[in-house]
Amino acid sequence: MRYLDWRAGLRTVVKLWRSSLQLRTVAITVILSSITVWIIGGYMSFSVGTNLFESRREQVLDSSSRATIAAQGRFDAVDDVDSVDLDSVTALALAAVNQAASTPDTIAILRTKGEDGRNAPVDRISGGYAALISSDLRETVAASDRRSSYLQSVTLTNEEGVTSPGIIVGSQLSIPNGDQYELYLVYDLTDTAQTLAFLQQTLLLGGLSL
Repeated sequence: MRYLDWRAGLRTVVKLWRSSLQLRTVAITVILSSITVWIIGGYMSFSVGTNLFESRREQVLDSSSRATIAAQGRFDAVDDVDSVDLDSVTALALAAVNQAASTPDTIAILRTKGEDGRNAPVDRISGGYAALISSDLRETVAASDRRSSYLQSVTLTNEEGVTSPGIIVGSQLSIPNGDQYELYLVYDLTDTAQTLAFLQQTLLLGGLSL
């Protein structure tokens, strides 16, 4: 009986569709308008997401550039490498980076692999995400010049197991004893992701309303 009622209802709809110009006009208008709204909404969502990421990326690069200059300035100020404790200078460089950079979640000053100069300072790490610095990124930074910075997208996981998007920026440092070191800054992009999610929800609600 339910199957027959369903078939009867379908025949009624088909009959109404064929006989009612007003129904066809309204239905076609709604369908085309909905498609247009979702296309525009999808484009706006993609455009906003791209612009947000690019804006944040530029901020991170600018912050990394300031931090690299601040750290290198600490090392360049050393006059006599034989009479200076380079470990202490590296600690001062780490502090200078923390002050110059825009709140990175992790700062790491790491000795480039293969360097064996005398009085080499130990690696300095502040924050818990240094393990995310990949060997590929390190090789790229080590082979670059001092004026270049390189980025790597990563997923950050906090102590509670909550994940968030992040980005690592690496650049070179030159130590007074002639060794090459690398500076890495890890940034949490949760704020950018939350902003994008809010804008996407707003676009979704606006699309549904339209």
